[in-house]
Formats: sequence, structure tokens, C-alpha cells
Amino acid sequence: MTATKVSVSVRALLARVNRKLAHEYLVLKRCKSDSRWYNELGDFYAVSISRNHIDAQHVELEKWAKELGVLKPYEKLAD
Repeated sequence: MTATKVSVSVRALLARVNRKLAHEYLVLKRCKSDSRWYNELGDFYAVSISRNHIDAQHVELEKWAKELGVLKPYEKLAD
């Protein structure tokens, strides 16, 4: 029997990550592909709320979610 994984939408996963990062005063934001900053920031980037500074660029949402423990082993990011 094969194990099927439950799909989690990008929006739901982003909300989970942001709830977890709120304790560190960080926010993960999504950059639109037509933005002039897209090449520099990537799809997702992290902003420090307390310092008003970009902490991370080109963030892989699924990887960060797994590292933070908000994406369970039986879940996957929806396409």
C-alpha cells in the first residue's frame, strides 16, 4: 500500500510559517513575478519586523516549512 500525502496550499503553508516566525519578529512575504525586485528577492523573502530589514532572499517555502516543523511528513506543498 502506498502512502498518499495530503496537499497543502501555498497560502495555508505561508500562514503556518508566519505564525511560527512571529515569535522571532519575522514575516515571510511573497514577491510577485512582475515586480522589479523579483530577480533580487525570489518567490519568497523574509523580513525582520523589528529592524525593517530583509533577512533572507530566495526562500524555498516547503524547505523552510519542514525545518520549522509546520509541514508534517504526511503533507506536501500543492502544485
